[in-house]
Amino acid sequence: MIILFAGPDGSGKSTLSENLSKQIQNSIRKYFGYTRKDVFIQYPRCLKRLYTLFSDMVWILKNRNRKIIADRYIYDNLVNTIIDKNPSFFIYLFLSIIYPRPKYVFLLSGDVGKIFYRKKEISKDRIKRFSDIYSKILHILRINTIIINTTESSIKNTMKTIQGIIDNTSGGDIKKVIYILKDSNIEYFIMRPFSKNDDEIDLFISRENIFKLISYCQNNFIPVKYSIPHKCYKIRLFIFGIMLDISYRLSFLSSGKLISSIVLKQENIRLENGYYYPVCPEDMLFTIWSFHNILDKKDPRESSTFDIYKKRYQDSYKRLISSDFFNVFSNKILKSDAHNITKSLFEAFEKNWDIASINSIINNRKNMMMNQKKLFIKHLNFKIRHALLRMIIKDEPRNIKKIAFKRGRLHIIS
Repeated sequence: MIILFAGPDGSGKSTLSENLSKQIQNSIRKYFGYTRKDVFIQYPRCLKRLYTLFSDMVWILKNRNRKIIADRYIYDNLVNTIIDKNPSFFIYLFLSIIYPRPKYVFLLSGDVGKIFYRKKEISKDRIKRFSDIYSKILHILRINTIIINTTESSIKNTMKTIQGIIDNTSGGDIKKVIYILKDSNIEYFIMRPFSKNDDEIDLFISRENIFKLISYCQNNFIPVKYSIPHKCYKIRLFIFGIMLDISYRLSFLSSGKLISSIVLKQENIRLENGYYYPVCPEDMLFTIWSFHNILDKKDPRESSTFDIYKKRYQDSYKRLISSDFFNVFSNKILKSDAHNITKSLFEAFEKNWDIASINSIINNRKNMMMNQKKLFIKHLNFKIRHALLRMIIKDEPRNIKKIAFKRGRLHIIS
């Protein structure tokens, strides 16, 4: 999810984006700067600028599972090229179309004189033109915009307004989704705990049960959408504003090339300290949760539930790592590299997940991929195809027109 702060210099983008990044968990702030001297017709600066723009896009895709607080964006570049009558306008227009769209766009404006007084780097005329053109561009691109006057209220009140908008419009009804999972009589497994305030649930559901779930929603007139997955053997469904990130084969790594034939299912869901957990043996939950952190995340600390995971198992990790389920599962999925990965996980708990132990996990994961050459090639191939696909197809939920389950395969037509 991208939350964009846009507006002329002096409107308060940096201040508000910094404050919001401190308030929202699992968020990361990034400055997408623009220099009017950077034009594509000036070689070799044009190549450097192109590299920066595409590397920014790759960075966004890599951090798509986090909440990105953006200070400026590609649209700022487009607006500035219009004001400057820059011939690179068409390139920025193309990039504005293919860039991932923000979920929230806060266009900061206000009294031109007050904004100019804060930062006397651009003229009053440019401040006014920037705000007007930005608003029109977002309207043409069909991007919903929230205009906030930052000169009439304090930073504290403005932050309350922004936080209120996000709280009231983000996420969905977790309880309704849990009811649907139970009432549809499907078999599923929660891959990691989630809170009532989350807008995403990681699940394992077989293809046959995915068909049952979608059919249940359609038969009960419950709106359900889907989007292109970011990983092999996955599908994303959207029900009541909640994203169900579903794996129909138990796989790990971004390419999903580490596959296990083990089928997971739970008895029920329990609420514990504000988080929903699967009712299942503790060694099963620990194993799946651990593999999610050390294989699916570039850095285990990037996981939104890492702190809960670390606290929950700090005293019981030795017993759980030596459990039968953990050993059988790790040997089946990691094969000859199971010992090294298990050892690095054990050391991470021993050293309280310091930087050295986390680097050890990352290095062992890289070595495992290099040892299994086919796995490395498949992983690299997926990365390239995935990056190209994201440039062409928008990652937006689509309505499901027709669904079928034939010969063990799930067919969805939008």
